[in-house]
Amino acid sequence: MRLSRWWAGVSLVGLCLTTVHSQDELKVGYGVLEPDPPGTALPLGTALFTFADSQGILISQAGVAAVEPLTAGRIFVDQAGTKTGVAIVNVGDDPGTLLLTLRNALGQTIDRRERRFEPGEHLALFVDELVGDLDPPLPAGFVGSLSFEDRDGDPRWAAVTLRQSENQFGQPIFATLPVVADGPASGAAGEDLIVFPQVGAGGGLSTQIVLLNATPEPVSGAIRLVDSAGLPLELDLGAQRGSEFPFQIPGNGVYREQLTGVDDQVGVGYAMVFSDTGTAAVSGTAIFQFTTGEAVISEAGVAAAPLTRRSRIFVDHAGTRTGVALASPGNPQSEVLFRLLDREQREIER
Repeated sequence: MRLSRWWAGVSLVGLCLTTVHSQDELKVGYGVLEPDPPGTALPLGTALFTFADSQGILISQAGVAAVEPLTAGRIFVDQAGTKTGVAIVNVGDDPGTLLLTLRNALGQTIDRRERRFEPGEHLALFVDELVGDLDPPLPAGFVGSLSFEDRDGDPRWAAVTLRQSENQFGQPIFATLPVVADGPASGAAGEDLIVFPQVGAGGGLSTQIVLLNATPEPVSGAIRLVDSAGLPLELDLGAQRGSEFPFQIPGNGVYREQLTGVDDQVGVGYAMVFSDTGTAAVSGTAIFQFTTGEAVISEAGVAAAPLTRRSRIFVDHAGTRTGVALASPGNPQSEVLFRLLDREQREIER
């Protein structure tokens, strides 16, 4: 297999910026970035999906990082007032067969089927289309997960999740959600902390906390909210109010609750998710949603972030703004060095 990073994408962002347009006819597919000459290091990449109306007015944007091929993966499925789609590519040189398993939030199997892909074949469908022949049909408001697994154990699958909601004008609002690596390496005991560097609620802003248990055994733990000063952040999570909330997730199950503000106050900070000793780790996604009344204005999805000593982000100040959120869990005081570089890697400000 070639060393590559794959997108089901439209725009690629690395040390250079490239935009792909499809003219008047809608076209979909995927992109690949390969090193030249072969064997040299690959840059990191991001795809930015942009949807505008016929007057060129921006309706929604969603970004997703380039992905490495997987043997097995799992996505969060939400059909409650929204639709979840998945794009999967066989990046291998041989045909492959995927085992697709749809489960509800309790981890119970709703559907299991196989699908064969030719080399380079690309599939992009909403989950309800993927199981359109299900009898009885997928219930309205379904919440759960969809997992995929290569029948031969070959890491040849690249995937992305796309979530579609509608604004007050019936226009589509898109958000991308992470695909969780599945299999024996996922959910290992001992990895008992994941972090959401940014959460917020109040003034039309809410944050959904989504946790996936990719193991057959139950998982328990707690979600702890911290404000920007390192103090407990009090918000409403579902029907509970506080700064720390216990959770339990059945085997192969899903936890989803929404953070909302207290007394119309806007609260921001970060969230730590602890798994109890002896139970497997969970995978997490935060979905930021801004609404006015009952109408969705914008959404964005982001995976829980791993702890790191250094990192780099793409900055775009051309008709837009780029923000960054940092959290230092368990560290009362830390020093961070910021370096702003232009496209030629020249330092602008320190």
